[in-house]
Amino acid sequence: MGTLAGWFSDNNGMGGQTVMTAAEARQQFAALLDRVVAGETVLISRRGKPVVRLSALAPPAQTQAQAALWLQRLRAWHGRP
Repeated sequence: MGTLAGWFSDNNGMGGQTVMTAAEARQQFAALLDRVVAGETVLISRRGKPVVRLSALAPPAQTQAQAALWLQRLRAWHGRP
């Protein structure tokens, strides 16, 4: 596991993610956020070891729809309309 590339291929099978150092992420933070919001997952490393995985949250509309469905199911379970 000596290198970050080895960590991806040997241990976690997470190839295909964008990998950058903490310093790179700090310098490119605004662009990094745009990439993540667009659906990309970014792994940030420190001293050659992965420490953070950034990925976008569910879109608000999807989250609201999921909450409404959950509430509907909860009410049905409790026998309330």
